[in-house]
Amino acid sequence: MPEHRPARPADERVAAYDPYAPGAHASRDHVGHERSDVRVRPIVLAGAGLAIAVGIALVIAQILFGYYAVREARRSPPANPLAGAYGRQVPPEPRLQSDPIADLAALRASEDAALHGYGWVDRQAGVARIPIERAMDLLAERGLSARPARKGASNAGGASTTSAMDGESRSPPPAAAGGAR
Repeated sequence: MPEHRPARPADERVAAYDPYAPGAHASRDHVGHERSDVRVRPIVLAGAGLAIAVGIALVIAQILFGYYAVREARRSPPANPLAGAYGRQVPPEPRLQSDPIADLAALRASEDAALHGYGWVDRQAGVARIPIERAMDLLAERGLSARPARKGASNAGGASTTSAMDGESRSPPPAAAGGAR
């Protein structure tokens, strides 16, 4: 025999409503939306409390930093009187680059000058440098072969003054005679 329950007020029926219960159905007493909006006052008070807590933490941190700075100044030994006489000195090598982009550009410019220009490698030995394009043209024209026996007399450095490839005497390149490095 089913048990008889006393009638409940409408708010209790809505709170106890189970849509999955057998025989459950919507009634006029059950409304499908909230009866009130979100309360703004607790949210505003929580935000204000958080802002006040952050402000207090910042003030405490500032006070502590000041205290520790004064304490460290009292504990550290006085500066050496000779330190002021020497002034600011340049630090020892290796130093950090002050303008790495300009340094790289200067390095690449000097490398390009070495690769694309004439110059002496060793003037006493008669060894000169030629542009890389010209060297590739000469290599393509003459081919790559084994070195023949050296001809000619050797100088004081032990290097021959004749070319190992064609037996001709070396002469300075045209641009190198004009003052190339």
